[in-house]
Amino acid sequence: AQEALEAPSPFEALLEEAARESREVRAYARALEEAKRELSEAYERLKALDQAKDEILAAVSHELKTPLTAVRALAEILEANPDLEEEERRRFTALLAKEAARLSRLVEEVLAYTRLQAGVPLARSPTDLKALAEEALALVEPLAREKGITMECQLAGVQALTDRDRVLQVLLNLLHNALRHARSRVRLELTTTGPEALFRIQDDGPGVPEEARALVFEPFQSFSGGTGLGLFLARRLVEGLGGRIWLEEGEGAVFAFTLPLEVAHENPGGGR
Repeated sequence: AQEALEAPSPFEALLEEAARESREVRAYARALEEAKRELSEAYERLKALDQAKDEILAAVSHELKTPLTAVRALAEILEANPDLEEEERRRFTALLAKEAARLSRLVEEVLAYTRLQAGVPLARSPTDLKALAEEALALVEPLAREKGITMECQLAGVQALTDRDRVLQVLLNLLHNALRHARSRVRLELTTTGPEALFRIQDDGPGVPEEARALVFEPFQSFSGGTGLGLFLARRLVEGLGGRIWLEEGEGAVFAFTLPLEVAHENPGGGR
């Protein structure tokens, strides 16, 4: 009799069943809402990627047209005039090399952007950052010489566990950016700060306008020609390598970035 009294009535059992079903419906509704939110975010990301694709195609098409036209014209001049004087031939050949190098930089920017979008993994290995910085300086030296820009450096002996090719891409992007704006001098420094390597690239140009400082690392923000991808790629590459990049206050433009060391390195007291 006691058990009969404690057993739930049909009405109570019905209420419990309704409450359980209500909880399940609410949980299902929350799951649907979460799925809807995730789908919406994925759709927005796809839209942004599609827009970025269109923007980069437009920017690259425009930027590639000028050097391609120049290369073709110079090649046709050299072919049509086999009897050019040696000085003229050297001048045209130098221009041809310059435009070819410009094309190469543009193509490398596009390839770097594509690798970032595709999420290509890093290839970390012990890297001599001083030797890498010297290589970057040697690669930009012809452009600096042509523009009459003096290249200065102070490089400590630093080793890091990192992706050598991507660090070189960052250095080249920042050095080309500095050479584009410098009046007479570009300086590259490499030191260490705690567990990080620190690079600083400084030029003596007019600097970055205050209204543009917040946008310098955004894609397609070009203030002096180009695709507007160089600094954006530098930021994405540095962050992918576990470092930070920023624009410092001061005369001219000073870009700095760090990389985690993760390997033993030499005494950074020396320079060059």
